[in-house]
Amino acid sequence: MKILTALGVAAASCAVAFIPASPAAAAAAPAAINARQFFTTTDTAGLAANVAALDTALGTGRKRTVGQVMTAANRERTGLCNSATYAQLSARSTVEGFCWNDGDDAVDYWYPQGITTSRDAVASGHVDDHQIVVTSWYHIPENESATAPDKGFRLSFVDWDADWPNTYRHVIAVEPTAGGNFKAVSVHAGGIMWYGNLLYVADTSRGFRVFDLNRIYSVNTGDGTKIGKQSDGTFHAFDYAYVLVQVGWVRSAGAAFRHSFVALDQATSPPSFIVGEYSPDADGNGVPDENARVMRYPLNATTKWPSVEADGRTYASEAYDTHIPQLQGATARNGRFWFSSSNGQSPGYLRVWDRGTTAVRSYRWLVGAEDLSYYPHPDQADMLWSLGEYPNKRVVVAVPQADWD
Repeated sequence: MKILTALGVAAASCAVAFIPASPAAAAAAPAAINARQFFTTTDTAGLAANVAALDTALGTGRKRTVGQVMTAANRERTGLCNSATYAQLSARSTVEGFCWNDGDDAVDYWYPQGITTSRDAVASGHVDDHQIVVTSWYHIPENESATAPDKGFRLSFVDWDADWPNTYRHVIAVEPTAGGNFKAVSVHAGGIMWYGNLLYVADTSRGFRVFDLNRIYSVNTGDGTKIGKQSDGTFHAFDYAYVLVQVGWVRSAGAAFRHSFVALDQATSPPSFIVGEYSPDADGNGVPDENARVMRYPLNATTKWPSVEADGRTYASEAYDTHIPQLQGATARNGRFWFSSSNGQSPGYLRVWDRGTTAVRSYRWLVGAEDLSYYPHPDQADMLWSLGEYPNKRVVVAVPQADWD
């Protein structure tokens, strides 16, 4: 099976030739802060009864695997488009990736935010024989219509193998409620992380909602206004064919912190995840209005949940004040950190920093830059994945991380 080699295949990714470019102005190095003040608690019990009731209500006949969802993918991705969005990347590096179909590229009531891949999920990088890129989108109901319900957030599961059809499928995320029912999840979903069978989704003020990829269910379609169980016994999810069920929480319990994005680092022992917070720059002076911190938490490689200490808490193992306004994503590998930040309708920035140094390299990045995900490759260059959010300027891209050091 070809991996990251969809180049030249119809409706697949395309590559852009390397042209050297100069980095943008340097930024201040992140400053280490007390990590132990930040901790989380893991809650796998609070939703357990509702999850069990929903499992029963939906039944095993509706349960679907990730592979089955991909087989039923109903939208065609295209080759890279909207070249102005990633012009700053193609001036420095080869660029691979894809665009959404015309409707998803232009829609103004769904906005893409987070990104993760099946390389995060499992070491082989393949789930049910598919290599997959997953993105999150949050809904803006007033942009859809005056009467549109809040649909929360959806996930796009995108095939990234030339061997497979170049297709993707949207899935609605739901929270189980009492009595075997479910509701939409109204969060920004600014960052996502797929680890094992779990999908972590940033919930800004609370921590993370955790979803189980073994709990994808098919539901009834035909009505874009309905969610959950209806009086006739059918289940709906705003005319989407599949739902993904939340099974727990990772709750923020220490010092106040905004959970804006998340990324996996499998190179640490134990594996860990990077989480950070967005802060605007209202004055336009390059200084965040509030804290713009990034930290690392350890994971349990067996359970895929955070690693818990004797007191029942998970403590951050390192934490930094990045000084970066409009921070949208961060990831790390072998002591190197990458930070993406947005800049309105202009190209954003990618900043690269090696732990323990004072040098920060700054490069121009995507227009509408959002989340980051590190993509370890078995036989080619390791990649950084990212995406742009603005309608008609959307791309999902991967670049060799070594081009940005």
